[in-house]
Amino acid sequence: MPKIMKKHLVDGAVFSIKIEGGGYTAAQLRDDCQMDFFDIRNESDDWEGINFNNVDVLFCIVVAAHRLLKLFNRDITTQVIVNMRPRILLGLSYSSEKRHTGLPGFDFIEYDNPFNPNVKRVLIEKLDPVKNMDVLYSYEHLGMHGEPEKVMQRLNNYFVDGVNWDVQKSILYPELSPPPKGYERVKYTDVHE
Repeated sequence: MPKIMKKHLVDGAVFSIKIEGGGYTAAQLRDDCQMDFFDIRNESDDWEGINFNNVDVLFCIVVAAHRLLKLFNRDITTQVIVNMRPRILLGLSYSSEKRHTGLPGFDFIEYDNPFNPNVKRVLIEKLDPVKNMDVLYSYEHLGMHGEPEKVMQRLNNYFVDGVNWDVQKSILYPELSPPPKGYERVKYTDVHE
């Protein structure tokens, strides 16, 4: 099996990822360094004909893809139908004010459509872990992720324990417990103040 290299990291490329304890999942590189990690688990590394437009996205994060190379098992782009759904333009961004912990919290933001990283609108400032718990559970931090071990830990936690959680949120919001197993994300229209 050929090793994944930087030249394979192109928009739309889909890679399989081996999960601890057995099985495989998949991720797709999108434009502007975003990567979709899918809510799918196969016992074998066979993906022939799978349409990723019909597979739920487990989480989508901004990545330094070249730093995640060792996470990927193989390039499966030619075997599948790649995800062409519009990107989620909502997410969490560090707030300018520090919380009582001495660390920043998150603001809930929206980017313009079409995506422009320089144009964003703050929807909810200084998210509160009680009042805005569903936003913190349902949306991703839009900062750069580049540690394959942390991404792998998150995938393993989900596929083994059923909890989809970015541990960075626990650092910024230590009083916020991870979501319960099977938690279903809410849409912005459901949590809008």
